[in-house]
Amino acid sequence: LQIASNRGRMGGKPYTSGAITTENKYSFLYGDVEISAHLPRGQGMWPAFWMLTADANHKVDIMEMVSDPNRVYQTYHENIPTYNSYQYQCMVQETYLASAFHLYSLVWSATTITWYIDGAQTCQITKNVPHTPMYLLLDTAVGGAWPGTPNATTVFPQYTSIDYARIYQ
Repeated sequence: LQIASNRGRMGGKPYTSGAITTENKYSFLYGDVEISAHLPRGQGMWPAFWMLTADANHKVDIMEMVSDPNRVYQTYHENIPTYNSYQYQCMVQETYLASAFHLYSLVWSATTITWYIDGAQTCQITKNVPHTPMYLLLDTAVGGAWPGTPNATTVFPQYTSIDYARIYQ
């Protein structure tokens, strides 16, 4: 699977990209998630793999890479009673994650959420673990407040290449 990001106006925006979701098709409560992916690179690129509850009260970012190919964020957001009422985030420094395929995984149980990159544990929470089914989203955003606007060094088209996404229960 390739999510392509390009320059080109659509809907009043200067870039196009894409997303894949299991919303309204498949949700799960606890399990192991594995995503083998080769990420895009460059200023303004924002690939992310995440899980969300139907009511958006809980969000788990399996992986977000925001412009910097050497850093990913792994975050849990609890949005009740207000947005980001509880947030736990790990920032992981790795050597150039956009250079090859890597395995981004997460193990979610009733008591923990544990994140991994290429089989090595990178983050874990044991408080406020969600107990509501979630669906999966795989996307690449371009631009925005956090990654900033692509610049002259950002090459287009860009691709988020996904070898596979698996959920085990």
